Amino acid sequence: MKRGGGQGGGGQAGNAGNRSLDAVMVGAVLLIGIAGVLVAAESMSRDQRIKLTAGAVGGAVGLLVGYGGGKLWP
Repeated sequence: MKRGGGQGGGGQAGNAGNRSLDAVMVGAVLLIGIAGVLVAAESMSRDQRIKLTAGAVGGAVGLLVGYGGGKLWP
């Protein structure tokens, strides 16, 4: 028995579920990472906290640019 609906709908329903799961997993890992950084931040110097913040913002921008690029050029 074939799953996924009619013509041309072969695997699209499964892909949507996978994308949602990926987003949830990334969110959970990020929240755990934030909790770990908050615990470790108490022992960091001001300069180290600034560098960590800059790295996190740069990573977030990189992820957004990569996602946008993937949407524009599949």
